[in-house]
Amino acid sequence: MNLDRLLKITAALFCLSALIQTSSAQSASSTAVAVPLRFTLKSRTATVAVERGVQQVVIEQKAGAGWKPISVSYPTANTWAAVRRVTVNLPSTIPASELRAQGYRGAKFPSRFLRGKRSFDRKDLNANNGMLSLNSGGPLMMSNATGTVTAVADSRATTAQAVESDIWQIVGDQVYFFNQYRGLQILDLSDPTLPVRVGSLRLPASGEQMFLLDEAGSTVALLGRSNDKARQGAATVWLIRVTAGVPALIGEVPLEGAITDTRLIGTTLHVLCSVWSQNSSTWNPESVLTSVDLSDIDAPQRLGTLRFPGWPSALQAAEGHLMIGTSRSSGYGSNVHVIDVAAAPVLVKTLTPRGQIQDKFKMNIVNGAVVTVSLDWQNWSNRQTWVETFPLAGSTVTTLSSIELLSARNEQLHATRFDGDRLYVVTFRNTDPLFIVDIADPSALVLSGELEVPGWSTYLEPLGDRLLAVGVEDWRVTVSLFDVTDVTAPTLLSRLPLGAEGTHSWSEANYDEKAVECLPDQGVVMVPFQTWGWGAGGGQKAIQIVNLGTDALTMGTTINHSFNPRRGSWIAGHFVTISGQELLVHGTDATDTAPEVTLSLAWRTDRVVPFGDYLVQIEDGSTGWYGGWFIRSIGSTGGTSAKLRISPASDPDSLLQSVDLGAGRVVGVTQKDNRLYLAQWVPAADSAPQSLRTVVLELGLPPTVTEVSRVEHDLTGLSEYQMNLDSVQPLWTSAHTLVWYIPMQMQRWWGWWGPVYAIDVIRPAVISLNTTAAAPLRVAANTTAPILSITNPAAVLCPLTVSASGIAAAQAQSVNVRGSLRGTSRAFVEAGFIYFSYDTAVEPVVTTANKTTLSRGAASLTISSVLYPYYNYDWRVASWLQVVDWRAAEPVLRDPVSIPGQLLSVAQADAQGAVILTNSDQQISTAGSATRVIQASGYDGVSAWQLDNYITATPFYSASTTDGTRLYLAKEAGSKGVVGVGYNSITGRLAQINSWTTTEVPSMLNVISGHVLASSYGNLEVASIAAATGVLTPVASFDTPTNLWLQVNRAVFTPNLDLWIPAADYGVEYLQRSSLAP
Repeated sequence: MNLDRLLKITAALFCLSALIQTSSAQSASSTAVAVPLRFTLKSRTATVAVERGVQQVVIEQKAGAGWKPISVSYPTANTWAAVRRVTVNLPSTIPASELRAQGYRGAKFPSRFLRGKRSFDRKDLNANNGMLSLNSGGPLMMSNATGTVTAVADSRATTAQAVESDIWQIVGDQVYFFNQYRGLQILDLSDPTLPVRVGSLRLPASGEQMFLLDEAGSTVALLGRSNDKARQGAATVWLIRVTAGVPALIGEVPLEGAITDTRLIGTTLHVLCSVWSQNSSTWNPESVLTSVDLSDIDAPQRLGTLRFPGWPSALQAAEGHLMIGTSRSSGYGSNVHVIDVAAAPVLVKTLTPRGQIQDKFKMNIVNGAVVTVSLDWQNWSNRQTWVETFPLAGSTVTTLSSIELLSARNEQLHATRFDGDRLYVVTFRNTDPLFIVDIADPSALVLSGELEVPGWSTYLEPLGDRLLAVGVEDWRVTVSLFDVTDVTAPTLLSRLPLGAEGTHSWSEANYDEKAVECLPDQGVVMVPFQTWGWGAGGGQKAIQIVNLGTDALTMGTTINHSFNPRRGSWIAGHFVTISGQELLVHGTDATDTAPEVTLSLAWRTDRVVPFGDYLVQIEDGSTGWYGGWFIRSIGSTGGTSAKLRISPASDPDSLLQSVDLGAGRVVGVTQKDNRLYLAQWVPAADSAPQSLRTVVLELGLPPTVTEVSRVEHDLTGLSEYQMNLDSVQPLWTSAHTLVWYIPMQMQRWWGWWGPVYAIDVIRPAVISLNTTAAAPLRVAANTTAPILSITNPAAVLCPLTVSASGIAAAQAQSVNVRGSLRGTSRAFVEAGFIYFSYDTAVEPVVTTANKTTLSRGAASLTISSVLYPYYNYDWRVASWLQVVDWRAAEPVLRDPVSIPGQLLSVAQADAQGAVILTNSDQQISTAGSATRVIQASGYDGVSAWQLDNYITATPFYSASTTDGTRLYLAKEAGSKGVVGVGYNSITGRLAQINSWTTTEVPSMLNVISGHVLASSYGNLEVASIAAATGVLTPVASFDTPTNLWLQVNRAVFTPNLDLWIPAADYGVEYLQRSSLAP
């Protein structure tokens, strides 16, 4: 028999035994019936009379309203024929009234079970790492349209006006918005009080530049950075056709480098990019200008490419020319390249101003000359601002005229603006000098006038004999109005600071002038701003409407947003403002600060629950504690409310209903029938202690949300640093008992030598559930005493009784440990039992070999590696199984049991015990990382006996998931993929089931609805699981945007096998059943 045939037979036998195992596991769970046994007790010795056929004897002790096992015995075969007696030595003297003996006739584990190890600790190979995370996840967006670019010659003359890109464009009553969270959105505002999103197009892209290629808005170009794995980060132009308001991707134009700026002149798009080019062994920056004809978006044509050494600093268009500022190869300063773009781009000349060209407003063409404004920065104490002119025609590159703004010596150059024959220049150091330069005659520049005022300006808008400025003074955004009627004596007419007194403010307009909307016909200017600070009004996000008078500015309506607003304008008699998340419509009543209507454009989705033809999308919210440690919401700088939103499954971005769940971060969700149970972590505030709030919501059709009840568990005494709030689990121990499981995480702090752990020399052990503490719960507003004696918890359990009328909170329980907690596993609930594990650091023996003496002068100090682990230490780690019997109303905590490693899975659980699968790290070789070792053990209520172990070809911290007695592990060695390892209940052995080759090594795995989801960088792959054998069969593979993180642990299947994945800031994405069919 050849080797291949032998392997196939072996695999078939394993699959057959796995099938037998499934039915065996089901029968084992249903036949674990205990029979009462008689016993006598003398001192600490119990003698049990064993009936014929009993194979397992359990002595149990009274524990509250329940019982917990304290001793397990297995009668040997030679005692069956006689009157059998089993003698047990108890751990302490216990009254007979608190004991009972139980017998089980069926064998739970294979006969060799008792020969396995049952005491485990191991060398800590990863002292500085946390526990293994089994699952996590994130979002998904795909695009498969690809365009081509054809290089052709072109001789067309171009005299059209140069157009700049923006994140939004207004065409009649429609708004086109390039939303960073949802792609292109088209909004109909024909009735501003009833705005409608008529179409949208998601893209695997990051960017904010958009052009409408025709007046009707039927063709659109979006520019940005590709998030396609094949072209990650590459500059790209996406070409889109809009039909009846619905956009469709036609093609893509790939570009080289990263986009700096763009101009559209006629139908020709000019894109300036920065790239790195290699010359021999040296990498140098380059500026690359690419011109593409987009007159036919089905066949875009490349007109030409120009390359210049140095980083691009600015791009400006004027008089049929482009001007590009680039850094010089040596020294401080810029070169200005003048390019004729009447046809294919042609370099006319390169100019050399005295200093650096900082932005597009520092270059222009006026009266046949190129005018530049540059900062000649010799050092901090020698800065000079120069205005220079150069001839546009001919080959001359020397200056026609130049002047230094002497009053600006050692000032920083800020805003500049050309206005016909005038040039406005603003500098700043201690004051804000405003200079007016006469450039009517490029060969004879004249400084006409100047004005000194506090602060500085970042943007200037000429308005005839008035000049509008947006800038900064005393850490607040300002809007200023200058009278420039007399150029020799400009005056400041009015200045308004934005934001409440005592706060600091900032504005997008300080670096992007497109954020400012000046509406002379309406007599207003709209400026977005944000504030921060500790005074009144801190944290404000708004657009300020400023009334623009002839000689004065006055405050108009302040339009507050929940998120940072980006743009605003006047549409159909209404003020319309927009952020990445919402569009607000306001009337003209200055006293009415509330919007007439709000249209949600995007929201964060952390969890998704399908409900009929609808989706329930949940935004977790955040607490904003610990310097933003838990800040998660888009656009947020502090704690945010959790929210529940309902949308049609056919259009997840269409909002039907929104429910504000109040302050507090959602940390757990579970569904039972048509009710949702949400757990919210609520930090302490004012006099209210911190708590875990549970809210019950009833879902109805047509979509409605009704709150049924809410309760709170008071968790005073616990620290947010201790709790692993990302791993809270809902555990249904029965149809009417829900327990929220909150695992703790490793506690350590750092010194210059590395991490230091809290050490207790007592052997690690669970103390008890807090059964003597006063009830640690809050029902509604009624507060009782907090959990007591929380010194080193491994987990906290918050139980609830569920009924048709709602929920009632029972006492929260803290499972405490002694020693240094290294982390807690996820929990499993089987047959009314809760299983979880935790790791503790085992103190090494302190000897002369692992002590170090430090000397300082005459004093010396001997330090131990126990407290200073980087001094010759030999840490060991122990894993402990913790079981809570929750079959009755009152839980019973069993004694902790030593196990080989972190708990990965529990199967075949009943009153007799369970099969547990664990993993630990083992250094197989001196080179390379630690290897994962899987162990199968039998747990009988008192001890865990190792049945088998399996050395995998996977690193310890690689991704893993489970569907019960089968584990699926990310495989790095050899071919990339997933390997399945299963436990056979007949033989008690572990063996490989099969392997699945994936495109990349999965970073996250999850088992859901008979499928394994494997997420890696730029990929989501799906395999189906054969129910009987656990064999994996690949069914689908998807390219995913590289800027997104797929939270596959929160993905859900609908009954018809549509897969929905919460995409965080990007909403929710789905894969249709047709893509998942085997």
